[in-house]
Parts: sequence; C-alpha cells; structure tokens
Amino acid sequence: MKTAFQMEALETQPGLTTSSAYLMQEARLRGYEVFHYLPQDISLEDGRVYAWAAPVKVDLSKDPYYELGPYAKTDLGDFSVVWLRQHPPFDMAYITSTYILEALRDQGVLVSNDPATVRNLNDKFIIFKFPEIIPPTLVTKNPQAAVDFLVLHGEIVVKPLYLYTSKDVIRTASVETLRAELEASAEPLMLQRFIPEISGGKKRINLIDGEIAPSIVRIPDEGDFLTPAHVPDLPYEPTASEIAMCQEIGVFCQENGLHWAGIDLVGSSLIEVNVTCPGGLDRFNKVHNIRFEACLWDAIEKRLRALA
Repeated sequence: MKTAFQMEALETQPGLTTSSAYLMQEARLRGYEVFHYLPQDISLEDGRVYAWAAPVKVDLSKDPYYELGPYAKTDLGDFSVVWLRQHPPFDMAYITSTYILEALRDQGVLVSNDPATVRNLNDKFIIFKFPEIIPPTLVTKNPQAAVDFLVLHGEIVVKPLYLYTSKDVIRTASVETLRAELEASAEPLMLQRFIPEISGGKKRINLIDGEIAPSIVRIPDEGDFLTPAHVPDLPYEPTASEIAMCQEIGVFCQENGLHWAGIDLVGSSLIEVNVTCPGGLDRFNKVHNIRFEACLWDAIEKRLRALA
C-alpha cells in the first residue's frame, strides 16, 4: 500500500516538532510505501491526478530524519491514502489544490482531511456551523459594521481568516486600531468578543474521526491572551458540557471526512476548529505519553477497510 503527503519541503520542517513527520514514520512502520510532494507539484491531467513525488523514509531517531529518493511523475490514483498536510496561507493556490484533490477523492483514494470540506469550511468559518456555542463573532471588511461591533462589545479579538498559529491576531478596544487593521487587510477579518476566561487557558480538544482524543490546555502568560509555543502544555480532561459539545462537532466531522480536528475552546466558547492542517502531535505525545500518530493511522485504516 502507498501513501503520499502534500506538504512543504522537508528541509524546512524540523522533524521532532512536525506532525507530518510522525505520521510518515508511523506509515513506514506499518509497511506503507511513503511519498512526499510539494503543493505546487500536483496536477490534474485528463481526469487523472499526478504529482512529482519522491519516495521518503522517515526515522525520527536520526539526523537528518528523512531520506528522499528522486522526484518523478506519479499517478496518485494508485495510492491508498493522500494526506493534505499543507500549511496556510489559505490562498487561491491552496484552494486550487483542493479541487484537484477532490477529483482524486472521487476516484476512490482516501484524502485526509477531506479537501472539499477544508475548502468550504476552513478553520475559522466552520464554527458558524455551531452558532449556539461560539462567542459573538463577525466577519466583515466594512468599517462601520466593525466599529459597531467593537462599540457593542467593548473589547475584541481581531483575526485574519486565512493564516494560522495566531499570526497577526490582536486584542483591541481602539476604534483607530480596528480601522487600521481593516485598511491594511486585503480580505475581511474575523472579530470576536474578547473572552476574559482566557486567563484560565485555551483548551485544545482533539477529535480523531469524531471521537474525543487526548487533549491539552495552554495558559497564557500573565496579562497576555495568546498561547505561543513557549507556554507549557498541560493535560486536560474535558468537562461533561464540553464532551457534549465535542460530540456534536464530532458527528459533523465524521460525516464530512475530517479525520483529525482540533477544537479550540476558551471558557465555554468555541473559537476555532483546526481542520486545514492540525498540528501539535509531538506535544500531545509528550503530555500524555502516547503515540498520537498511531491513533490517527488506526482511524485511517478503519476508514480504508470500510471503503474496501
């Protein structure tokens, strides 16, 4: 069986903190032929999907952690699983690749996460599927609509729609700052009411094929509202209400081919669902002393058996 990973160049990805590297290593341990290709090297030709792909062997105990063979034109229709592990920005190039991968999925290849769902409901927009559990949220480019929202809520968090890892996310109560952010952005922005409960941490509840998996919480530094990489990860057990919330989201994930989703909660509010390229696998392993990549591959192989 063969599996391929659509992702950035391996030389740019540090092995021990790159979730895709763990997934590649696990695939090798399970006997798969593993291939790597760059997002720009996928093609749709006469209804077939090809990539300039290279065989790769990953062993995270070594430095470098990977061995790449030669890149060559490869028919992805011959593969069992293709992993969409490409980081944002979620631009038109990214969207185009989802169209191509959707054609591959329609040929019977399992693509994870499902490219049509990733395209139609990315990490920010997917929360609107669950309006009863999100904070007051507005997506707009209109200055007056944005200012009215700020005046109503007093303090807000402003987020770009198509980046990741909290890049360019700000907290503000300033009309002038908000107007400047809107003017500087080519796209609409997401505005959410600031949630003071962030002082108790941002919770990441993982779903594997809709089922709750080991999760963590990160508590920001005093006075901050973001949880950057230097903030320690702590194990987290969801509450009964959070379990019910995640079960509802989990049904949606199962029905829409989202095999790995990262649910971000602040207080009792859903602020984001990471589906484009969920990460942090090394952190979950360390905190819970598990092999999260094996759990993911177990779910994928269960899906493959159902497709057979």
